[in-house]
Amino acid sequence: HGSLLVGPESAGADPGPACYAKGGERATVTDANLVLGYMDVDRVLGGNVRLDAAAAHNVIAPLAAAMEMTQEAAALPDLIEQLLEMDGQLEQLAKHFEHRDHVLFLGRGPMWPVAMEGALKLKELSYVHAEAYAAGELKHGPLALVDESMMVVALAPNDGLLHKLRSNLEEVRARGGRLFVVSAPDANLGHEDGMIVLRLPAPPTALQAPVLYTVPLQLLAYHVAVHKGKNVDRPRNLAKSVTVD
Repeated sequence: HGSLLVGPESAGADPGPACYAKGGERATVTDANLVLGYMDVDRVLGGNVRLDAAAAHNVIAPLAAAMEMTQEAAALPDLIEQLLEMDGQLEQLAKHFEHRDHVLFLGRGPMWPVAMEGALKLKELSYVHAEAYAAGELKHGPLALVDESMMVVALAPNDGLLHKLRSNLEEVRARGGRLFVVSAPDANLGHEDGMIVLRLPAPPTALQAPVLYTVPLQLLAYHVAVHKGKNVDRPRNLAKSVTVD
């Protein structure tokens, strides 16, 4: 049997007896099809394959990362179902918003767009004035609005920014603001005076977090609107389609 050389050939070097595999149409030699083709040939040759480690890593590492992301995405439906089971709890918590006219949403890093989604849904359904800010901007204006009448919703994943978010929460509490925190279960945040904590059932990955933190905010907006007696099926001034520029 010959041997199969996988990886870049040195200029002028004789690789020795070789068996070449056709791994399918590809743009580069690091295509996953190529490696899979080599694996098939390896079985034919009884394992007599010399695999260049760098070339293998360049293919296998992205492939493994893609597979991991696929598995994380595939787990989302079950995780969302777990969140939907918290609907009754969110219905009760929504009562704290029933008589509030202003709500501030805070998030750091990838949680800022999620905070914006939460504020948007609360505006659309309950007609409560809601704004979302990057939590790091709190001292640059929004903190001036915080007092006993202000409800502040914060998103607290257990990531490298959690310690900074804790500082933001203390600033809000020091000014009498009422906090509602959606937290990772391992973020070590608990109910305190002026702060209500809703923990996710399981710690999400970075890929899952934006989806899983959005669900409680959407349910919260729905229940606040219901408590206020609003028609959640027909929000005022909104259209199902845009017919003008």
